[in-house]
Amino acid sequence: MTRLSRSQHVTEAAKEMPHHLVPGSLPDEVSEAVAELGLGRAIAYARGGGRPKRRQLTLYAFDDGAVFTDRRDRVIAAPYWDDVRSLLFDVHVLIKPQLDIGSVLHQFVRFLTFDIDDSAAPSLELRDAPDRTLASDYATYGMREDLRHEFGPLVSAVRDKVAAAQMPRLGQEITEGAEARFGPFTVSRDGLRGNAELIPWSAKPLIFYGYQWNDTPPMGNRGLVTVRCGPVDGGPFSHGPELMRAWSAQVPNLRTLERLCDGMQSDPPFIPSER
Repeated sequence: MTRLSRSQHVTEAAKEMPHHLVPGSLPDEVSEAVAELGLGRAIAYARGGGRPKRRQLTLYAFDDGAVFTDRRDRVIAAPYWDDVRSLLFDVHVLIKPQLDIGSVLHQFVRFLTFDIDDSAAPSLELRDAPDRTLASDYATYGMREDLRHEFGPLVSAVRDKVAAAQMPRLGQEITEGAEARFGPFTVSRDGLRGNAELIPWSAKPLIFYGYQWNDTPPMGNRGLVTVRCGPVDGGPFSHGPELMRAWSAQVPNLRTLERLCDGMQSDPPFIPSER
């Protein structure tokens, strides 16, 4: 891997990041960590609230790892993606009806909680700017997927990177007969297990991510993971009944789980052996 000087890292990072996420220049400690660890090309960055103390954290994502800084731009963790043992992803969609003007005010709040080898577990809360949906559309279609997602690209990139780093090890362990746990779900050579029920790979279990209303404050839609079998009757969008479900906050490494399930259903099963 070609190492860049600190000044080159600042320039290259600003050039490569999505325009609306470009910080202008990287803080000195971040540049030093990137140069020392060889984290590669910058992907994106996001600043949000940390939990549980509500401290401000910034996450800088790179090709080969991430850097977390506090409100004073001091580095508090700089893991490679291989060092992330667990990534917990959750979404709350806060809902506030404003029927007097015929709309529903909604705000996407994403939570990323990292379990990192030999380090604290940074937890980031990212809030999109509030947006509106016509009340009639919300009543008919619910929460639409094409609404503006300010932090969507960063969150997706981070989940993809963590999954790519985890797949080779977990895939090897499963093919050798071990099991991989994802909260209430377990993946093995035999199939996907949850709620004391085993769905064999021949039944083609599919994992869906959606939202469900939750009355517990803050009220709104919460991320929900469901498992169905299909497609059935030859139709690409015709799936069997729901067999399992869990809140997304209970399912660590969800992107990895999705990819393992896809790989185990191929014939023969395909799990990437290298990144």
